[in-house]
Amino acid sequence: MLRGGIIHDVYSLVDEWAPRRHNSELAYRKDLFEFLGTRVKHHALQKEAGGSRADIGIGSQVAIELKFDFNSAKVDKLFGETARHLNSFSEGVILVFCGHTDNAALSRLRSMLQTSMRRSELLYPAGVILYIIK
Repeated sequence: MLRGGIIHDVYSLVDEWAPRRHNSELAYRKDLFEFLGTRVKHHALQKEAGGSRADIGIGSQVAIELKFDFNSAKVDKLFGETARHLNSFSEGVILVFCGHTDNAALSRLRSMLQTSMRRSELLYPAGVILYIIK
């Protein structure tokens, strides 16, 4: 485990994950959960984890939120989910985009999250958001 927590170790595992093509977010989530289940040994792995109901939680430290075919219609919802996860998980959030990802929508989300975090550092103790596009 790296000094400073497990989020970067989990990020490396998720980055290593090579899912086969699926037709739904639920199928990608199941695939990732099974992949992590064989590799994460010293932390509880949960679906719909924490008070914020992250797609996958690693203990109370890391939230993983998956989005399938991410587009502009999903930006506001993911912004809210990410903010809730930042308050519920001590180390941060990993956002995983599967299927088609609209780059303009992702850019808008990143901008919104950066602005929000600059304005409210005390509200988000974790303050770490990592992105992976599959």
